[in-house]
Amino acid sequence: MKIVTKKTIKKECWNVDHSLVEWINKHFKVYYNISVANIDLGYLKFKYKGKEYTQEQIIIRIIEITDRLLEIYFEYNKEEIKLVNEMYDLLKLVHWSMCC
Repeated sequence: MKIVTKKTIKKECWNVDHSLVEWINKHFKVYYNISVANIDLGYLKFKYKGKEYTQEQIIIRIIEITDRLLEIYFEYNKEEIKLVNEMYDLLKLVHWSMCC
C-alpha cells in the first residue's frame, strides 16, 4: 500500500489534471482486471449519446481515453478537449456502479 505524505499530495496537486487522469487510468485497469473475473460487467447498461453500453464497455473506453490523454498531455488541442469531456461524461454514468 502506498503511503501518502504531504510531499506526495503536493506533487500530485501541482498538476492535478494530469494526476487525476493518471489515477483513473491506473485504478480502472486494476478494477477491470479484478472485476471481470468476479462480477458480470455486462449486466448494467447505460445510455450515452443515443446508444446503450455495458459497464464493461464504458470501463474499457475510459481506459482507452486515459491512455491516449497520457500520451498527448499538455497539447491542449481539440482531440484532448474532446477526450476529457468524454471521459467525464462516461465517468458520471458508471460512478455509482464502481464497486465489487
